[in-house]
Amino acid sequence: MAKSQFSFPQFRALLERVDSERVDTFAAIEHDFLGAMSAFDRRVAAGDFTSGENQNKGLFFNELIARLVERCAGFGVAQRGKRPGILLPQVGLHVQCSTDAGHTFTQIANGYDTSPVGLAASQGGSRTGNLVFDPSNPSYMYTVFAYENIEDGPNPNAFLHNVGVAVSSDGGVTWHDYPVKINPDITAKYDNQFVNVAVDKSGVVYVAYSDNHGIFYQYSTNRGQTFSAPVQVSQGADTAVMPWLAAGERGKIDLVYYQAVGYSGNPEVAGASVPWKVVMAQSLAAASPLPAFSYTTVNPVVHHGGVCEGGALCTGNRDLYDDFGVEASPTTGFASIVYSDDQYQNDANHKPNATFNCTAADSDSSTCDHTNVATQTAGTRLFTVKGK
Repeated sequence: MAKSQFSFPQFRALLERVDSERVDTFAAIEHDFLGAMSAFDRRVAAGDFTSGENQNKGLFFNELIARLVERCAGFGVAQRGKRPGILLPQVGLHVQCSTDAGHTFTQIANGYDTSPVGLAASQGGSRTGNLVFDPSNPSYMYTVFAYENIEDGPNPNAFLHNVGVAVSSDGGVTWHDYPVKINPDITAKYDNQFVNVAVDKSGVVYVAYSDNHGIFYQYSTNRGQTFSAPVQVSQGADTAVMPWLAAGERGKIDLVYYQAVGYSGNPEVAGASVPWKVVMAQSLAAASPLPAFSYTTVNPVVHHGGVCEGGALCTGNRDLYDDFGVEASPTTGFASIVYSDDQYQNDANHKPNATFNCTAADSDSSTCDHTNVATQTAGTRLFTVKGK
């Protein structure tokens, strides 16, 4: 059993359990993991830890996932670094493929190559987004990530100030990395839940991201090797976060996001009265220099106050739960959007969360937190529908 580097008892106990019980799935320890994270947060809030000890939360999560991955691969933590092809958090971008409808994932590849982008992402630090297939050629796969440069590692003022894309042309066996957005300003930050990628039916690749103020997108017509200049999609100066893309026929995209109303600062410290809305931006010419977006407010208020983007490491308000997505129906061409909402509502389309006894007084709290689905019923479609 490997010796634990963590002094916090619940962290140490969970790692020891993974080793002693040979745990190889996150589901087996999810309950204890969430309990350990909550206990750690309470200690932080009470001022029991120094800033250095507080960083152990992220390190613990990385170590836990590393051990689970290693267990799945069939070797122990003591062999780390002695086996070819071993992928670890903060070192490789894990891409696992299944050929039996998800029962097993035996094909493991590293999405980071030895290009300048791949080396920077693996050695400097990175945070990944989603993974998609090219509908025009399913052998092509894409995943995106925010990353910093290798030399940024020791600098506490450096963030993930670049965006990259990993491209596979052989079904995920091998990968090549390319830059999407390179920002020399090391204080820029693009790992804001999350960098997102989509591919339209003609093979055009779209990447969207937030800099914690606006929502931007770029497109590539040569399978991710080069990208257009960034275009800001969110309107005005109000802060917008958590972009998600859906692509249809060539040049047609829907891009959804949360946007503050009357607030242009850091989303995590937004005042308690700041409202957030759900916006869908649509372009029918997104693969051109003049995308001409149209905008729809899907829901005018889904939350008030701060929005934490740290995922499982959040210490602020996480009522929006990084829970956002959009897809366009290939049969109707209309969009359906899934998003979080912590407002009390009681009408024909929205019933309060009975499980937690949500009342009007509980708006903007986890008691009223729920998931909404909004489906487009009229307007412009991403796919041509016969007779429409």
